[in-house]
Amino acid sequence: MAKRTKSSPANAAWKTQWPRNGDAKTWIRAGLRKAEAIEDAGKASWQARWALEKLAALDRKEESFRHLSRILRRLEKAKSLDVIHVAELGAEFCLKAGDLEGVERYLAIVESAERFVTRNCDKGWPEKAARQFRADQGILDPTDAVDEEQRQKARLRKAERGFRLSLAKGNRKSARVFISAMEEIAYEKGDSSKSKAYLDSKRQLYLRQLFSCLAELGDANSIKQCVGRLSDEDRDHVLWVSTLMDLGLKDDAKARARREIEENWEELRAAPSGLHVIHPVGRICDHLEFLVEQNERDEARNWLTHLLAEDYPDPPPWYGWAISCSLCSLASAAAAIDGPTAAEELLAKAQLHANTGRSDFRIGAVREFIGLKVKIGKWNEAYDFARKLRSPTLKRDCLTRLLTQAKRWSDLHEVLNHAATPEEAADLARTVASLLVGGEGTKW
Repeated sequence: MAKRTKSSPANAAWKTQWPRNGDAKTWIRAGLRKAEAIEDAGKASWQARWALEKLAALDRKEESFRHLSRILRRLEKAKSLDVIHVAELGAEFCLKAGDLEGVERYLAIVESAERFVTRNCDKGWPEKAARQFRADQGILDPTDAVDEEQRQKARLRKAERGFRLSLAKGNRKSARVFISAMEEIAYEKGDSSKSKAYLDSKRQLYLRQLFSCLAELGDANSIKQCVGRLSDEDRDHVLWVSTLMDLGLKDDAKARARREIEENWEELRAAPSGLHVIHPVGRICDHLEFLVEQNERDEARNWLTHLLAEDYPDPPPWYGWAISCSLCSLASAAAAIDGPTAAEELLAKAQLHANTGRSDFRIGAVREFIGLKVKIGKWNEAYDFARKLRSPTLKRDCLTRLLTQAKRWSDLHEVLNHAATPEEAADLARTVASLLVGGEGTKW
């Protein structure tokens, strides 16, 4: 028998060394080790970034900085331009800690990456990246902006940063001054060389940032004044249902949800084929679940009855994922309205289509189906379905999520040992860590 080499799959540390408990920090560190095993320094840095962010969020900033420095050294040795993204992450950590000198040290690393540029199209990129970071974070002097658009953005972000700093200090009067500044900046005309559609889109983006700050401030008078100034078009693009709820405008949020349901209903009935129903059905069902949360169950049930009564033309067989996703949306709404039993028939139909069609879309359909099974308390059925998946990679991904949620660490360890590459191993570690700490990665 041939002797196994150190790098063979049977002996690779990235493949076999997995935590056996539910400690989030242990899994984050495991993810860093898996990322370090990736041969390409750039790909390794991208895989490691999530772990650095999670460590910092869990008040392990010094440890996060140590790992970040090691990744930077590897990237510099490889003469990789990915050093820009990692150094920006270090600058972001310093900014959150109020260390402006540290921010400039890391941005100096960003600018020094010019020595790694080999293509003409990349010349000057490091300097532009550093300037854009300053603008995005509200620390760029507007007079240093390269054009009017960046100058406007720098001013808005600076006002937003001032608002958050004032609010953190409990100075609400100062916070309102910054709110007023953000509003005035959002309504400025901007670069006259840009199209109206572009300027409208940018203004609405800035207004969404404004209303995010208003929600944090919680000042009813300020909210009323800013809402009153919006045009009908801006209201449609800025005040979403979730935004209105954040602002405390519950009745307006319900009215917006009802209007969205009616508009998507018209789009649904005009859909030329079954493939085109997936988005309006999904949006309607999301709003139905919102109405249930607002104690409007009977109204939501009536709309669901109309949805289920429609006769939609089926898309071709290779679009089975679309049928499954639509049925899962309907099943989720049915479960919210009348309990898990109401979703059983719809889920049974969704299961027939979930694992068919184009592979890239099929992954999302399968995850949505399994996630919904878990949501309505059918974990064992979800587990049995996941075990029978044909794709080894998708099977490992779904089983990892299920076993983490069930805290079955021994079974999880066995699944993870079959990861095919360090990249997949790092992805799986990220999935487990995200489920343990909450936030990104917790949704199916």
